[in-house]
Amino acid sequence: MPREGHPETPGADGLPGKRSRPANVLVVSSNYVECRRLARQLRELGCLAQTSEHAPDALHRMRLAIQDGMPFSSVIADEGLTGVDAVSFAHLVRKEPELENVQLLLLARRPKPDFEHYKEAGYTGQVDLRVDGALLARPLQESDPAPSETRRPAADPGDPS
Repeated sequence: MPREGHPETPGADGLPGKRSRPANVLVVSSNYVECRRLARQLRELGCLAQTSEHAPDALHRMRLAIQDGMPFSSVIADEGLTGVDAVSFAHLVRKEPELENVQLLLLARRPKPDFEHYKEAGYTGQVDLRVDGALLARPLQESDPAPSETRRPAADPGDPS
């Protein structure tokens, strides 16, 4: 695989040389298989990707990422999180000032015609589970992580990739 920074290395948007560093994305889904599959797709697109299966853990990981100098540029949250719905999760994220710049994307099983409800909660786009990798990268195009340390986050426990 080409190294980061080389012209042939695609950025998170799939365009060579577009990003100075890869997007750092957190996937939050109660569905273990779905969560890991999406994270793998993101890594194949050149993103750094971590996973979380619950809202409290996701918020904890988001805070730790900031402390480590590698804040998440985007969080893709499942519409059907266990224990909290996607709108409530967005409200929890938006209540914390240090997380205000995180792009929230809704992970949907089909496009939501009533997306305005989610947009009001703080989501900026949707990711349809049925899309291929090129379309998956589109919502990430606008999120360019702020410069900070170049340290990579620890590998996701239990994720062999």
